[in-house]
Amino acid sequence: MIIAKNLRVGFLSGGCRNKSSPQSTHGFSPGGSFVSAGETGNKGSPKNSHGFGLGRRSFSAQPARRAALTVELILVLPVFLILLVAVVQFGLYHVRMQHVALASRIGAEQASQTSGLPSSGAVPQPIVDAVAAELQSAGITQFCIRLEHNVNVSPPAVLWYPSSGCPFCSGGGCTCCPSSPLSSPPYSGTNYVRLSVCVPLTQLMPNVLKVFGFDLTGKTTAFTTVFRYEL
Repeated sequence: MIIAKNLRVGFLSGGCRNKSSPQSTHGFSPGGSFVSAGETGNKGSPKNSHGFGLGRRSFSAQPARRAALTVELILVLPVFLILLVAVVQFGLYHVRMQHVALASRIGAEQASQTSGLPSSGAVPQPIVDAVAAELQSAGITQFCIRLEHNVNVSPPAVLWYPSSGCPFCSGGGCTCCPSSPLSSPPYSGTNYVRLSVCVPLTQLMPNVLKVFGFDLTGKTTAFTTVFRYEL
């Protein structure tokens, strides 16, 4: 009875604690001292918050995961590059095509105010200069012009720049500009001018998708504007 009483008193008063051992609220060591949660287990192993060793992790799956990511990148990267180049290419086409349309309007307006339009031959030089100035502002240096009019002539006359015809279309004539004159004036009882500007697609955007099968070589585009003859 005396020994049990002494043990009880010593436990309640803290006399059984070993001051040289770390203490914690989670329990005590067999020697009577409290042991902190982070110090339980093998000192060579990592420990969790409850004092148990976690052991060593296995990293054998990491090389396989890296190989899978490399294969995925090899498969996806070409598709991504094609889409990126296509967006840039067609963006340039849209921007420069606006310059072609504006050049056609400027040329038609100039033709509508030019007196003495010839019935055959080449497009008058002032009209060519007006179209060339607008196209060159967009970096377009290769183009041809088709000018159709019914001023003092029947059927309508067709003029070209260069005078030999469209240099970008092979075979039997230009395929990007209108192939035949209008059957009747767009404004009844009046004279008209109809001007088309033809440009190779390689002048509007780079031919970088050629390696993927989208080749622009030999392809052209054109824009046509009709004005009433003012003189």
